[in-house]
Amino acid sequence: TYRTLFETVPQGIVYHDRAGRITAANPAAQRILGLSLDQLQGRTSIDPRWKARREDGSPFPGGENPSMVAMRTGQPVRDVVMSLCRPDGTEVWILVSAIPQFRDGRLIHVYATFEDITERRRLEQELRQQAATDFLTGVANRRSFMARLGDEFERVRRHPQVNSCLLTLDLDHFKRVNDTHGHAAGDAVLCHVVAVLQQHSRRIDVLGRTGGEEF
Repeated sequence: TYRTLFETVPQGIVYHDRAGRITAANPAAQRILGLSLDQLQGRTSIDPRWKARREDGSPFPGGENPSMVAMRTGQPVRDVVMSLCRPDGTEVWILVSAIPQFRDGRLIHVYATFEDITERRRLEQELRQQAATDFLTGVANRRSFMARLGDEFERVRRHPQVNSCLLTLDLDHFKRVNDTHGHAAGDAVLCHVVAVLQQHSRRIDVLGRTGGEEF
């Protein structure tokens, strides 16, 4: 029964020996990680080829991998989100838990279970992007822009020597465009204005639509 579960569950399962080396991996783990059993066996969590990253994009040190922490502390580590790099260069996001196993009070191995959450993370990022973006022009919406403005204010407050600039722009007589030519024409004007503003903005600048025709 155990062997059937190990071979058929959709979650990845890997076993690490006391030195941190992978000794066993089920088919799901091989599929998620893009590596065969032969390629996985002997690898450790601190192998730089994993190119592990945290959710904020910063490097995930191998020594802080859930399996290594469970091995070092003797305590379970649950629900850690991280990304790994497959051999083909694609990135996979996984939710990992690691459980140390003991025999007669002595650590014998650590087994880690993980699931592929790449698609879920992509959808979450899309939802966050949609919540922060003006649906018509694609720039920051009012809520997102005001939050960024607050961050910038705090940055300038902490560093008085830093200069910052805020430019507000309002399209005069914009209502006439909608009334005379229709809302589709008005939308086209707004999108064109955004394109012009983006051409004359730096990559680090933030452009936001704070009202109907206000930027």
